[in-house]
Amino acid sequence: MSAFRETASRRQEDKRRSSQSADTMRDGHKKDGNIHNVPHTVDQQERVKAAFVVLVRNRELDDLRSSMSHMETTFNWKYNYPWIFLNEEPFTQEFINLTRSMTKAEVSYGLVPKEHWSYPEWINQTHAKQQRKEMARKGIIYGGSESYRHMCRYQSGFFYMHPLLDDLEYYWRVEPDVKFMCDIDYDPFAYMKTHKKKYGFTISLREFKETVESLWSVTRVWMDANKELVVPSDHPGNLMKFISEDGGSTYNMCHFWSNFEIASVRFLRSDAYQSYFRHLDEAGGFFYERFTSSMIWDTVMVPSNTVQRHRIGLRMASVIAILEQILT
Repeated sequence: MSAFRETASRRQEDKRRSSQSADTMRDGHKKDGNIHNVPHTVDQQERVKAAFVVLVRNRELDDLRSSMSHMETTFNWKYNYPWIFLNEEPFTQEFINLTRSMTKAEVSYGLVPKEHWSYPEWINQTHAKQQRKEMARKGIIYGGSESYRHMCRYQSGFFYMHPLLDDLEYYWRVEPDVKFMCDIDYDPFAYMKTHKKKYGFTISLREFKETVESLWSVTRVWMDANKELVVPSDHPGNLMKFISEDGGSTYNMCHFWSNFEIASVRFLRSDAYQSYFRHLDEAGGFFYERFTSSMIWDTVMVPSNTVQRHRIGLRMASVIAILEQILT
């Protein structure tokens, strides 16, 4: 009972503080007791057709509300960009009520289609299970998780096809338990559109080799068969040096960390990207290995002048977990 009361008390306090901070930020331009010089609320007509998109479960409500509180008080109180929440199970009424209380922006709730969160017919589920057990034995983070693989496949190939994203030009992926450390004093969506960017990131890391053993060989097969969709090697914006240190013979495991990304919905829905995703999917790497949405499409399919690093200070629990495993 004490744990229950503690959780309930924390939620009430989070709601109270979020409501107070959001109102003072919007009305008094005040945060944490200090007066800030901030731009006036932006005319709604100036907004880009964009939204925050979050794949989240009901049990992650507290962590999500923390992320929303940070996003609203550091950025979205000025713009009121909408929130879109997706889940493979129906959202509870508690989840809906408490997330709506965090923002004055429009909020939508969508259900992931079953066919997007299940095994395709060509996957040998027995072999997939054996591979998960082996990764778990090696102590690889999320190595033994079946649901993590469904999530990675969905984030890589399906979420941007959801009807709730039909009218969007850009999405901003937000995760539960993310803390934005500083005020965001510009509109990343507007910057992306004005400068014709297709992909935006904040962090790049090296992947665990054991999770993507076949990724580069599978990618090379697709590249050889679709040369017209790949940035030419002699193009000044070719990003091959970022992912390979020997001209493309091998993959150095570098990738953009997709837990924070702002990207073009149109590009991800394009025939080019869909072709690459289907190729990876049919190769089985999402289930036999642990391919993730933090892959390398953006470095082989788009030139460097359409990729943007956003210098936005944030702290992600998932990144901390990865770094802890790397350093131990």
